[in-house]
Amino acid sequence: MKPIKQQFKLIFLIAILAGSSPIYGSSAKESTPQEKEPSTTRSIPVTFTKAKMEELTVTVTALGTLESPHTPRISAEVAGKLLIVTVDEGDRVKPGQVLAKLDTELYQIELTKVEADLQRLQAVISNQQTNVQRLYTLLKKQTVPQHDYDGAQTELAISEAQVLGLQARLKEIHYYLGKSNILSPIQGAIRQRLVTVGDFVQPGTPLFQLVVTDQLRARLFLPETIAPQIKIDLPVTLSLGMETTSVITATISRLNPVLETGNRALEVLVEFTNEQDWKPGYTAKGLITLEKHHSVLVPEISVVKRLIGEVVYLVKNNQATQRSVKTGIRKDGLVEILEGVSVGEAIVVDGAHFLSDGATIDIRGEK
Repeated sequence: MKPIKQQFKLIFLIAILAGSSPIYGSSAKESTPQEKEPSTTRSIPVTFTKAKMEELTVTVTALGTLESPHTPRISAEVAGKLLIVTVDEGDRVKPGQVLAKLDTELYQIELTKVEADLQRLQAVISNQQTNVQRLYTLLKKQTVPQHDYDGAQTELAISEAQVLGLQARLKEIHYYLGKSNILSPIQGAIRQRLVTVGDFVQPGTPLFQLVVTDQLRARLFLPETIAPQIKIDLPVTLSLGMETTSVITATISRLNPVLETGNRALEVLVEFTNEQDWKPGYTAKGLITLEKHHSVLVPEISVVKRLIGEVVYLVKNNQATQRSVKTGIRKDGLVEILEGVSVGEAIVVDGAHFLSDGATIDIRGEK
């Protein structure tokens, strides 16, 4: 019996020691549950805007030169000495205004002589007509031979032909007298005076270079890549290369049928009324409107490039949702969205470059 009691005491002692093991054999760390670390996810501050449907104007800029459509060179049509020159370079002129006068004394002398010859010949013709009538009466009575009558008629015909020659000469002299006054054929200005008083000029001698300034045209140059889009009557806003405060609206008037061989450029002519007192020779800048259409537009900074291509981030429940887009024209900080975004959808503007699909965002306002 004694061995059994001793075994029982031993087992009881082991049980006591096992129950006290948390105090003596375990650390406090094992008995206390580990606390969770706080979350490190943060929101990215952004602004947003809504995609809008607006009219988009597609334009192209071209540079060129202003020129006058008419720059006639006035030359002498008859010979003579210049007695008077009434204008100088820079003067404004009107159609029919006298620019210079030639000496007409020799033509006046010739005119007097021809008029005297014409009066004498007309008196001779009057006498010949009377003689022909008298001979005709006598011929009827058979008192004169036929050849006398025929001879009188021939002399009358010769005199009448001489009258026609003198009348033609008379018109010629009047023509010369008229051309002795050098007249302006246009309204414009004197660009260059090539003669002076006392010069003797021959037919064809250049006298003045005129230029039209109230009507001008811009000769613009465009690259061949957009030549197929350029047509007559496209709207053009013209300004000067030196400043942009003054503008003139016009349309394309003419197209050069061939491209320049040197620079492969298309020449475009824009004719307009010179309301701004612009000068031929100025550098011109033309803003040509190619087309107008309505498109979905978003700020250019909203479109970012990713490995899959261009994307925008839509705002949905404080999260950024990535959307692939197809873009078109970029203009004035806006970009045309051809595919991927509908009107009214909210998209991220500022902060878009820092986002990824599903990122948490902190909306700071609408642009």
